[in-house]
Amino acid sequence: MKAENPSLDRIHQLHNELELTQSVHVPGIRKALDYIKIGTQHALILEFVDGQTLKEAFVNQRRSLQDILKLAIALARRLDALHQRHIIHKDINPHNILVDPGSLSPTLIDFGIATQLDLKTSHLSSPEHLEGTLPYMSPEQTGRINRHIDYRTDFYALGITLYEMLTGHLPFEASDALGWVHAHLAAKPTPIREHNADIPLVLGAIVDKLMAKNPEDRYQSAHGLHHDLQACESQWQASGGIVPFELGQQDESAQFKVPEKLYGREREIECLMAGLDRVCQGSTELALISGFSGIGKSSIIDELIEPVTRRRAFFVSGKFDQFHRDIPYAPLLEAFRGLLRQVLAGSDEQIHAWRQRLMEAVGSNGQVLIDLLPEAELILGAQPSVPDLDAEQNRDRFQWVLENVVRAMAQPEHPLVIFLDDLQWADSATLSLLKSWLATGGIGFLYLLGAYRDNEVGDGHPLQRMLDEIEQADVAPIGLQIEPLAVDDVAHLLADMFKRTPDKVRPLAGLLRQRTSGNPFFLKAFLTHLHTDGTIVFNHRERGWTWDAARIQQHEMAENIVDFMVDKIQRLSQAAQQTLEIAACMGDRFTLPVLAGLSPCSARTIYDHLYDSIAQGLIVPLSALIRTEGDEIPELDYAFAHDRIRQAAYALVPETEKPVIHRQIGDILTRQLSEAQQEERLFDIVNHLNLGFADSAPNDAGEATALASQLSHWNLRAGQKALASVAYGPAMTYFRLGLNRLPHVAWQSDYDLTLALHTCMVESAYLERFAKLIM
Repeated sequence: MKAENPSLDRIHQLHNELELTQSVHVPGIRKALDYIKIGTQHALILEFVDGQTLKEAFVNQRRSLQDILKLAIALARRLDALHQRHIIHKDINPHNILVDPGSLSPTLIDFGIATQLDLKTSHLSSPEHLEGTLPYMSPEQTGRINRHIDYRTDFYALGITLYEMLTGHLPFEASDALGWVHAHLAAKPTPIREHNADIPLVLGAIVDKLMAKNPEDRYQSAHGLHHDLQACESQWQASGGIVPFELGQQDESAQFKVPEKLYGREREIECLMAGLDRVCQGSTELALISGFSGIGKSSIIDELIEPVTRRRAFFVSGKFDQFHRDIPYAPLLEAFRGLLRQVLAGSDEQIHAWRQRLMEAVGSNGQVLIDLLPEAELILGAQPSVPDLDAEQNRDRFQWVLENVVRAMAQPEHPLVIFLDDLQWADSATLSLLKSWLATGGIGFLYLLGAYRDNEVGDGHPLQRMLDEIEQADVAPIGLQIEPLAVDDVAHLLADMFKRTPDKVRPLAGLLRQRTSGNPFFLKAFLTHLHTDGTIVFNHRERGWTWDAARIQQHEMAENIVDFMVDKIQRLSQAAQQTLEIAACMGDRFTLPVLAGLSPCSARTIYDHLYDSIAQGLIVPLSALIRTEGDEIPELDYAFAHDRIRQAAYALVPETEKPVIHRQIGDILTRQLSEAQQEERLFDIVNHLNLGFADSAPNDAGEATALASQLSHWNLRAGQKALASVAYGPAMTYFRLGLNRLPHVAWQSDYDLTLALHTCMVESAYLERFAKLIM
């Protein structure tokens, strides 16, 4: 295997195959022996395996059912060996299985994207860029359902492979990448006996079970699959037929896994689905989900991604940041960037059609959109500058452009769903914009979803004021208050998890409900902890899960989820913990290059720290994992798995160190980013510099004055950008901070800066008051 001038991603796959196959000592796995680089060529030296691909040996030529059963049983053994070592292949298909022509012994090959982590694929990933082979890809591997990719993805791919072996056909047909995604999500496979009526019913049922859309409905262990296939083989050898029997009798997985299925949320999901149906008919809907942190608000929204995708609608999201509340429109811009990425992932013809539609929507004001979202220029092309207007006209133009862009994107053939999380930290500019979209009532095919902690939203909160105002405009939002899980909900979760009846696990459910107050996030974290410390174990002799109720009752644990996560973070190595603490200062999301610039550790070491944190469920990768090789640091993006985890990590940073780290982050961003990138991330940079100014000014008076003046310039730029975006409240905050940093002699030492800050402060204060009067 060799490649010339490969991408970092491809180089990582080569190293990944080398490391994984050399660490696995089981038969039926082709090993990579060495990695070499000659000039611009990178290569793997692979073990020689004599045989044909399964495609050649079994799909392209009809084989006996006896041969098919023999090979299927061997493949189940291969997967069992892999999964016991917590390795997920992720690309099982007839081309990645070699078959010995004499013994029919299979060998699995191509471990480039194999992993030992359960991860989610971003729902924004372009179908053309998904990892794996599209015709064999599980629904969760597409990123369009609310499930992590775990070992059961291999069962789905094996099911399609067996289907193809038995019939010579794939269960679905599609003409393009998006078509394959929709087929895996929603299409029913052609009944296997329509292709071959001689296939025994029970064998068809085994294949159907493997290909179930929902991972919980598939086989849960390769052991259970192996048992059923052997039962088929025994009957076939004895009688030449297979009498139907109950599948999955030995299907007990030894892998600890808390179900991702939602419990006790049927009514809420039904309400949201009804809203989605109305949106697809042309209405504009607002749905607000409230509840305590960790109660499962975002998880309920994630359940919509799959039905939204089936309706070919756009789903985009953004999240407000507790520590960066002054960044105007930040989550909306995040959502729009996701929308533009989906558009840019289309064909040239589709992008051209979008260019026409957006140009019709914004007219001669395309630069307004580009100033807000520089990525828009990739679609619109270069646009003429727009004329200066007075404040009121500028506000009207800004809101008109954004409203028309939303109207252009939200269409009958693809409605638009926007989810904004943590609205309790929303900036006033975003709330004002949302209110205008809802009040006009003329957009249509738009679904606005919001989640917030109702215990942090009182009568005077900006969000509550917005809700009061839209109610006066006859907008009736869908309001869902999410309550803690009941004992019955916990019992059903445990029943699915341990393969028992709800009555059998009800005592344990009551105990766990009491210890976690029915908070789903806390409950799942606590269950994982109990398994890690040996309180919940799998009994291999009895092939079932057991637990020590007395130990659970006496288990010392934190009283709240933040303290619980602090304890979990502190179980990491000291260096890995420090990496996570620095990441928490960067925000909910962070990148490897910036983190590497802040840490005394090498980028390779930081990558390993983050890998450990991913394995512990503390953070999630937002891009393909690429291990650093040499001096080049890949642009890897990460996010905290929950804002409570980020809060816990941030709480571990000593108060005296926080300003120092924030200032370093601001400095690194200004050094690493180009001028265009700095403008795009201006608010982020300025917020870090502001947080880093307190208690961290240099001792030298001259240096301190220069630093304060520089910070005032940054705040002036941020304030002017906020002012141009009609975000008067945040603009006032930046101008005020800029004024506060000025020295007493600023009128003499820096007249132009001082005048600009005062003038802009007065203008934004006037416009803020004026906007409130007319709205």
